[in-house]
Amino acid sequence: MLRPLAVSITVLALFAAPGCDSGEKKSDRADLKKPKKAEAGAAGEKGKAAVPKGKVFFVSPKDGATLPTKFEVEMGVEGKTVIAAGATERDPLTGHHHIIIDGNALDDMAIVPKDETHLHYGDGSTKTTLLLKPGKHTLTMQFADGAHRSYGTDWSTTISVTVTEGPAAAADEAAAADGAAAADGAKADAG
Repeated sequence: MLRPLAVSITVLALFAAPGCDSGEKKSDRADLKKPKKAEAGAAGEKGKAAVPKGKVFFVSPKDGATLPTKFEVEMGVEGKTVIAAGATERDPLTGHHHIIIDGNALDDMAIVPKDETHLHYGDGSTKTTLLLKPGKHTLTMQFADGAHRSYGTDWSTTISVTVTEGPAAAADEAAAADGAAAADGAKADAG
């Protein structure tokens, strides 16, 4: 007779436990929601994940802009979420930016090199300051996953800019001579 009573008390305790109420209001916080599955994009080849539709773009500068030697860059993305590098599994909904100076976009799954012309923003940055020598340059934005594997040419964009010397150029050159980085503001990778 004690056994059915113990089972009844246990079942009753489970229903009264906090958080078990099926009528509890769901949270609207975006950071607590799981990312939606990719709805678009073809299934990838072996080792590649299906990638949602979207694009990367330069918010600034604009294609064809004439700029001083030191200038601000703002990067944008639609169809993915910017997160810091470090993940080893490919999540087709997330990644981070890279800027390739005077170079081309990378094929899907190619590792983005890290050098003076391949700038990584593995901390999730979407803004930076670049310092370039006067002349014509191309800037290619490449989006990549947490292990710096490119999402390919569909997730890149290239603009052309002309860098000129001007009143601020003398101060910029002095700062460069004092050891300023080629990409002032470029952050070290998180992974």
